Amino acid sequence: MQRWHIKIVTSVLLVGLLAGPVFGQFTSGLQGSLEDASGGSIPNAIVKLRSVSTGVVVEAKTDDSGGYHFRSLAPGRYELSADAPGFQSTPATVTVYTEQVATFNLRLNVAGVSSQVSVSAETDTIDTGDSRLESTVRTQQLQDLPIEGRNFLGLVAVAPGITGHGAVGNGAPGDAPDNFSTEKTVDASGNGRNYSGNQFTVDGLNITSNILLGTANLTPNPDSIQEMAVQTNTFSVENGRGSSVQIAITTKSGSNQYHGTGSYFFTDQHLWARTEFTPTTGYEPFKKNDLAGTFGGPIIKNHTFFFASVEDLRAQVSQATQVHVVESPEFVAFAKQAYPNSIGTKLLTQYPLFSVVTTGVNQTAQQAFGSACGTPSAGNIPCDLPVSDNARFKPSPFRNALQYNFRVDQSFSKDRLYFSMYRTNLDTENIAIRQGFHDVGNNNTKAYQAAYTHIFNPNLLNDFSYGQIRVQGSSGESGGIPFHVPDIGIDGGQEGINGPWGPATFIQNNYNWRDVVTLLKGKHSLKFGYEFWKGDDDARFAGPYYRPHFQFATLLTLVQDQPREESGVNFNPLTGKPADGAYRHLLNTNGTFVQDDWKVKPDLTLTIGIRWDDYGNPHPDEKTGAEGNVFLGTGSDLNSRVANAVVKAVKQTYAGRLNKNFSPRLGFAYNPDRHGMTVFRGGIGLYHNWIPLGEDNRVRQNPPGLITPTFRAGDPIPPIFALGTTDQPPFGFTFPTIPAGQLDSRGGLVGIRAQANGIDPKITPDSTYIYTAGVERQLPFKLIVSGHYSGSYTYNGI
Repeated sequence: MQRWHIKIVTSVLLVGLLAGPVFGQFTSGLQGSLEDASGGSIPNAIVKLRSVSTGVVVEAKTDDSGGYHFRSLAPGRYELSADAPGFQSTPATVTVYTEQVATFNLRLNVAGVSSQVSVSAETDTIDTGDSRLESTVRTQQLQDLPIEGRNFLGLVAVAPGITGHGAVGNGAPGDAPDNFSTEKTVDASGNGRNYSGNQFTVDGLNITSNILLGTANLTPNPDSIQEMAVQTNTFSVENGRGSSVQIAITTKSGSNQYHGTGSYFFTDQHLWARTEFTPTTGYEPFKKNDLAGTFGGPIIKNHTFFFASVEDLRAQVSQATQVHVVESPEFVAFAKQAYPNSIGTKLLTQYPLFSVVTTGVNQTAQQAFGSACGTPSAGNIPCDLPVSDNARFKPSPFRNALQYNFRVDQSFSKDRLYFSMYRTNLDTENIAIRQGFHDVGNNNTKAYQAAYTHIFNPNLLNDFSYGQIRVQGSSGESGGIPFHVPDIGIDGGQEGINGPWGPATFIQNNYNWRDVVTLLKGKHSLKFGYEFWKGDDDARFAGPYYRPHFQFATLLTLVQDQPREESGVNFNPLTGKPADGAYRHLLNTNGTFVQDDWKVKPDLTLTIGIRWDDYGNPHPDEKTGAEGNVFLGTGSDLNSRVANAVVKAVKQTYAGRLNKNFSPRLGFAYNPDRHGMTVFRGGIGLYHNWIPLGEDNRVRQNPPGLITPTFRAGDPIPPIFALGTTDQPPFGFTFPTIPAGQLDSRGGLVGIRAQANGIDPKITPDSTYIYTAGVERQLPFKLIVSGHYSGSYTYNGI
């Protein structure tokens, strides 16, 4: 490991320690019965559970039927033992996985009879008390399985009941099959729902994007992950939004021993095997250097533990050969002679093509203009002059990134404190086809979580957690980019003059508060929970909306400075002047739930719960101001109602808060043989997908809010093709003048082509019933066979 990597890890450890004891909420558990050799129950006995890795011990007392419960456990290996008069203490090793309430019946021998029970951590046993259909990917699998880009979310697609391709990348800006994207799309669907119903949590913190449904804002590196539970069907009401797949990720903690790992991964085009489809010249150049390391251990044995990880990426990406239609050198020479002072000619001259290989003529003037070539209507351009060429462009931009995390756990006799943080920074190069427009975009994520657990007594505990995640991305912030040049497009696939979109920055803030009280009463494990979330969509997009886009019919009209249309600039319809296109939308939500994990009999467990969610009502902040929504008019059918629609100013997107979302659910697990060899499981539940904050963008550019009109040649207000005076917003362009404050009776603009988008103000979140039933059977040689049926029905679909 290089010295600067060691400095990063050391700094992370120091920051975490100075942060003080901040607070993790764990949702796993263990339950079962304490029995004598004949299968009879042993009531009022003390059951102890000791973490193998940390040595932390918790206790419970069996009820009148010999049942015991442990809740709020971290996933891992535990030693289970019991003390009862007249019986030997017989320890057993059990393993608890993420989001699992495992079932294990401990059998004690009468004092004087020597016996020991041990369940290996690697043994595949059926959990007879779990109604979920799920698959847990553990640490060793994360290390051993071939994972593209070391992104473990790709394994979601191989879980039972899942369809899709996994973490394929390119689903959102800056996305790729690695661990550094701020918006990671995972192509995985369950229950007949698409990936928009997916939900991601890390140690209980919801990391699902508030803008793009089913997208994760954080992808922890696999060396920092203990395990991942892919839950196709779960009838727990603790998490309410995931109608498709719920992915619960548990990070690693320190233990009573110091441990560290280090790895280096390298690949390039020379190490990839060729196929029959590989060109004879081989693959386009690319390379990847991935360096990773971890270190963790005790600060105070049996009490305080830390863990840290770091992953560094230095890569060159192959974007394959791109075919473009570009202006020919002969045409540029003609333009310099025929139109030496035009803006179009100056731009083609000042910003020539970069790293382009010409492969032949695409069109001559004869082919482009027909019989008009050689005449004044086509600028007297010679008919045999090559106007455009075919060209190849081979960009190989860099993709450099760094992610590190730190976690600390503190255990007391009745309290547990937890703190975790992740930081990700990603730089992606944008190699433009024209000189002068090179850019390096940046995306970064900052995630923090704290939790505090207090045990009032063996039957009552409280978990409180707080988490926040901040996602930021920027484009066009590199400096030196000629933003005084407008964005130029040419019809027919001809290469225009385009720089990066910007300068612009987006920020998404997510804040989560959650409190869960667990009460153990007889055969019932009751949970009462409340959660509050608030977030924003802070789009600092003033720059892009001050920079106009001009569309030209041909290269010739470009050098003649005759645009067909102009668009892309925000105007205030009440003043008639260009306006700042930045905006910020706000939203807050609430949720509460009650759940009972009821051990009806030793062979039957029911999960019964109901959840209520208030998905809020998005609205702009004061600086953004009022926006407009479309309201349907009167009419006998939808077409006539749209034709009679009006646009009205609104302070909030919907007519009221979306708070009528009740989700009852029931799951069961039945073990008929009581030996853990067979289990029937299933359930039915109602789920409501929330409508994310990003949907508020649909009404962002409606009158009387800012509008983006289109000015066409021949209209009363034509386009004005000009350069700006500076590379800093608002750039100093000369814009068309629109009438100020002229809204008609239906909220439209007089004499201006302004589009209007709307959302039904009475919209309701979609509702999905999910139902499943199946059987699982353990066979000899540690083989397990299972079969399940899953179905869903959605109404009020969006």
